[in-house]
Amino acid sequence: MISSLYQRADLLRSDAPFEVLFLLTTKCNLRCTFCCEQGTELNREIHQMSQYVRPLVNDLGVTLIDLNGGEPLLRKKADILNLLKIIANQDALASISTNALILDEQYVRELSQYTPIVNVSLHGVNYSTHDKLVRVPGAHDKIIKNIRRLITHDIDVHVTSIVLNENINEMPALAELCYKEGAETFCMNVLFGRGRGKNILHEQHQTVATLLPLRDALRKQYGKSLHIYVNESNVGQCVLVRPNGLLVGAPQNPKCANDGLISIGDVLDKDISEKWNSYAHKENHRTYNREKFARYFGMQDAS
Repeated sequence: MISSLYQRADLLRSDAPFEVLFLLTTKCNLRCTFCCEQGTELNREIHQMSQYVRPLVNDLGVTLIDLNGGEPLLRKKADILNLLKIIANQDALASISTNALILDEQYVRELSQYTPIVNVSLHGVNYSTHDKLVRVPGAHDKIIKNIRRLITHDIDVHVTSIVLNENINEMPALAELCYKEGAETFCMNVLFGRGRGKNILHEQHQTVATLLPLRDALRKQYGKSLHIYVNESNVGQCVLVRPNGLLVGAPQNPKCANDGLISIGDVLDKDISEKWNSYAHKENHRTYNREKFARYFGMQDAS
């Protein structure tokens, strides 16, 4: 499956949205101090949301659909696997963004049939740092165990971390952990000024300018062995589908006073392609995805 991603590099240069995030729930089994969501809802049923897959792929030309949340794996496993099948049947690729706590050997084996990439959040190399931030004791060790399971089953693991004052000193060691465990990508994110993150923004905020020199140093250290990038949080770079079918752009800007979502249009509307073509932040979306998936398209500058 991952070879299909290599073959679709040219799509990063097209006008179509490359990756769309499917918001399956705002509910989560962690209580992260920095979370940009505070929801407790599972939203609508997955079988209702599955109706968005066909227009996303056929009308908009989406290449990759990421099952996102909250924690998407709080949904019933049968529903998750069925949605992955629907995406595969439309000749699209699927990924999942998860904290990996729910996974076990059987679940990972089943996921490996449908998804080439799993994005796993990990916010410290030390369990004490990570578990303090997510406020669930024992979470760190379970996540490491499941990262190993995913890699054993030939799923590419992309590790993402929110960088705060509390954990910035652990980023080099976290990159080393990613390298040793065999992760494909390590992404450092700035704090999003939404949800709980808004409450700690002033005391914990690291800037993109702070992280870029760290990224450059780590790239020199690991070269092509580990793709390292910083989510620069440019306006509208991420494209999400809300549970009601609304396609939105997400600024992910720490300075946003609200969730800052930019309405693009209803996925089921016949004119959704025209609305996407009028979206003001398409170039930010393309730039972000070129960086995010540079591992597969030979675009990383490791110098």
